[in-house]
Amino acid sequence: KLLLHADNNLKFSGSIIDDQGSLSTKLSSFGDLSLLTLANLTSGQVSIEAQGDVTLFGSINGVSSTSQDGLVTILGSNVAIYGLIANQNSHNGGKINLTALKNMLFGHNSRVRGHGSVISISGYTVNSHSSIIQTNNSSGRGGTILISASYDADLYNTSINASGLAGGSVLIASSHGDVNLSESQIQTNGSSGRGGTIELAGYANTKVINSSITSNGYTTGGNIYIGNNIHTQSIPFSQYTLIDDKALIESNGQQSGGVVETSGHILDLLTQINVGRGGIWIIDPYDVTIASSGASGDSYSASFTPSTTTTILASSINSSLNSGVDVSITTGSSSASTLAVNAAISKISGSSATLTLTGGLIDINSSITSNSDALNLILNATDIQIDEDLSLNGGNLTLNNISSSTLSAVFSGSGSLTKTGTGTLTLSADNTYTG
Repeated sequence: KLLLHADNNLKFSGSIIDDQGSLSTKLSSFGDLSLLTLANLTSGQVSIEAQGDVTLFGSINGVSSTSQDGLVTILGSNVAIYGLIANQNSHNGGKINLTALKNMLFGHNSRVRGHGSVISISGYTVNSHSSIIQTNNSSGRGGTILISASYDADLYNTSINASGLAGGSVLIASSHGDVNLSESQIQTNGSSGRGGTIELAGYANTKVINSSITSNGYTTGGNIYIGNNIHTQSIPFSQYTLIDDKALIESNGQQSGGVVETSGHILDLLTQINVGRGGIWIIDPYDVTIASSGASGDSYSASFTPSTTTTILASSINSSLNSGVDVSITTGSSSASTLAVNAAISKISGSSATLTLTGGLIDINSSITSNSDALNLILNATDIQIDEDLSLNGGNLTLNNISSSTLSAVFSGSGSLTKTGTGTLTLSADNTYTG
């Protein structure tokens, strides 16, 4: 191990080279820390830590060996990268962890390169201008790139690539601000397998301007999520999403296409989306109303996800349940749009069945009952409001809610009530269930 420490500021312009990857090198400072243009740190593990700012003009290489992954770690108040950070050799993928407590900057011609590595970048803001961040892998799956900003992530003229024999994964997210991709490219292509996964969203705004996002595969296209991930909610659901007319969004494969989601509370989609033959394009969640008359929008099916605002007849749901068929109705998201039950759902024949309702808000204004075998009811939503009685004939009630929800009506029968999720649930009526 080699340790260099300064109580004040540290400027390093020399070379420490260990091509075998057996040395651990750490530079630390109670002040600022700078690696000047001619600096070269090459060893198995390289750690740069400063209580002040970190500025890199030189090069850092984490060398993977047969016994351990190469590791590069940088931590500072503000971090500015103008040089090269790399994982050298290809024995193992290795890791690159770059953390700024305040602002992270990738300057003109800066490069972060791995070989199937995991590259993790975080800061209050993350800014990249004319830089390359890549973790391609010519002998296996592409690596993983995680870019996380508390506020804005602005990427201009930046190339982000995690391609390989099978595509890797890229996630770019802002928990409170914007994600802006301008004149840039993101790729997770698979040269002999399927495409990888790309997730891109800011809590406030997500903007894709004159940029390309591709996850093509030799066999199957990959998964691209912009503005939301309907399946995992691993990125924020953007308040506003813009994809301009010069953007390219593509997930294609020779055998079948991939999956692309373009979502936002407000969505401006000005370009074509290419999901290939047999691919799936998911556009924004929509409100769904269950009513006694006035069907509109998409046609009903027992497994229903809308592509437009839709009214479903309660009689259609009843017919499925009476045949013992499980029914799933969703707005397209468990965190957005309203699913309202405005007409009674009544199972009067057939074997036991399950009704699953999913939406940002589930608003039950009419009863849900069964007189023939058990009807299990599963509700998944941010907010659940139940204002009419539930009598499930021995069926179980499961509520998965994130925010405060209320069961103000009566749940009766011999079934059980299960509450999951982080939100509170208030039972305000005289419930008589015994399960």
